[in-house]
Amino acid sequence: MGYGYDELVEARRQVDSTLHKLRETLRTLEAKENATRLKPQITLARRRIAAFEVASDLIGREADAVRAEADAAGARGADDVRGARRADAAADAWDAADAGATLGAGAAGE
Repeated sequence: MGYGYDELVEARRQVDSTLHKLRETLRTLEAKENATRLKPQITLARRRIAAFEVASDLIGREADAVRAEADAAGARGADDVRGARRADAAADAWDAADAGATLGAGAAGE
C-alpha cells in the first residue's frame, strides 16, 4: 500500500516523539540508584530506541521518494500538457489543410 507524503510526515513525527520519550525514559532508568536491577528495562529501552531510529530513517527515505516522485510527475504533467497542446494544434492544422484540399478537389471536380 502506498502512503501519501503527508501521512509519512505525520508518521515520522509520531515516531520521533516516541523516540524522544524513550530517550528520556532511558536517562531516568540509568540515573536510578538501583540501575543494575533495571538492566532488562534499560536493555529493552535501548533496543526500542534503535528500532524506532530505523523506522524514522526508513519513513524519512520513503517520504523523500514520494516527494521526488510527485515533483517528477508534476514536471512530466506540465510537459504532457504542453505536448498535448502542440499535438492538438498540429492536428487542427492538419485538419484545416485536409479540409482545404477536399474543398479544392470538390471545386475542381465540378
